[in-house]
Amino acid sequence: TCAQWVYVTTRTWQNWENGSRKMHLGLWELFLRKLNGARRTLVLPEPKGKEIEAWRLARQLSVEQCAQLVYVRPSTWIKWEQDYSAMPKGLWELIVLKWASALESWGSCAQSLATTGAKGD
Repeated sequence: TCAQWVYVTTRTWQNWENGSRKMHLGLWELFLRKLNGARRTLVLPEPKGKEIEAWRLARQLSVEQCAQLVYVRPSTWIKWEQDYSAMPKGLWELIVLKWASALESWGSCAQSLATTGAKGD
């Protein structure tokens, strides 16, 4: 069901549909990505603070950049990294999907440049 795609209860989804609650923009983006072809659900463990921080540092991203990618304040991202609050699984999947998409785009661009013989300045 739609609710399962973004890791929420059916009741939460119904509240979004009837307008009694607003859907988080990041979960909406995840839903649209899955609706438009990324239907495979990544099998990811529940994100823990140290893992979230390690993921970010390994990609040389700032707290601000990561927060922006999932539509939250930097202070919220810091709380997730410090295990003060749990990162929603849907937002964890969204940032992993976005990063994978970016890598695919960069790879395609690099391959295109290599095959056309274009050189950087």
